[in-house]
Amino acid sequence: MSTFRYEDGALPHGLAMLWIAGGCGGGIALAGQSSLAANAAGVALLASAFVVAAYFIHECSHNTVFREAGWNVRLGHLLSWIVGACYTPLASIVEKHMVHHTDRIDNVSYDYRPLLRRKPWLAGVFRALEFCYVPAVELWMHFVSLTAPWHVAERRADRGRVLAVLAIRAACFALLWAWSPRAVVGYALAYVLFIHVLRFMDCFQHTYALRVVNARGDLDAVARRSRDYEQENTFSNPLSVAVPPVNWLTLNFSFHNAHHLKPGEPWYRLPAIHRAMYGSLAAHTLPFAQLLRNYHRYRVARVLDDYGAEGQGLGDAAQFAGALGVSFLTQY
Repeated sequence: MSTFRYEDGALPHGLAMLWIAGGCGGGIALAGQSSLAANAAGVALLASAFVVAAYFIHECSHNTVFREAGWNVRLGHLLSWIVGACYTPLASIVEKHMVHHTDRIDNVSYDYRPLLRRKPWLAGVFRALEFCYVPAVELWMHFVSLTAPWHVAERRADRGRVLAVLAIRAACFALLWAWSPRAVVGYALAYVLFIHVLRFMDCFQHTYALRVVNARGDLDAVARRSRDYEQENTFSNPLSVAVPPVNWLTLNFSFHNAHHLKPGEPWYRLPAIHRAMYGSLAAHTLPFAQLLRNYHRYRVARVLDDYGAEGQGLGDAAQFAGALGVSFLTQY
């Protein structure tokens, strides 16, 4: 019996894992060199490895990689260290993501907006940072996830584990700094770029209702929406329709309608499922160029505004502001 869940999974999954390993090792090595060109290449390679690692965690969450569920969990744990999501138990991340599929909502552990509305000065700081393309909202969400054991009663037992993780990661960064301060700066830049890529993908894939779900609490309180609602409020945003392999950079996460129709299918099958649903890769997709303009245009307004309107249909999404703070990596 194959180690992988699907017989055709060895090559695509294997290549993705090699990209993660090579991207992390090669990216750090290049980021630590004295050449600015090498540094830039290292940042790009490292950010790409982070992106693929994050979406591979998503694959592990759906048990699409290995036949044995335990191996999906182990790989997910390992990858969570790479993308800085290791402070939250993987089981909690998976649990909350499954609610996103079953209840057809954008469920979050924490909504940052009430805090900013109570403190206009803080909202101003966030807006200023976002204007400068610093992903302040997502960085804050990661910080809230990290500190959850100190402000969420159900997570108090995790305080020792989180402190241990912090100590280990601090030691690793200290060693990296001792080898090359440039590598640490490159890592930080790559991580910011990684956050931008993930939230660009998340930003325009749903117009679901937003719901705060506390840790391990009352996951089934809201009546589940229909499959029609799911597809009507789910959008695909491929990086390229003309050159489909470009979408491998995000493990085809952009074919989001296909993923929601068949969440148990692996990433490399999603374009074919999309074609079976709509007849072509271009059908039922939001244009990348328009979404890139929107990501820039609404970067400040999006901090406190809701999704905004999708526009006059899938061919004209100019008014689609998008969402912030809905990453599956910041659940706790």
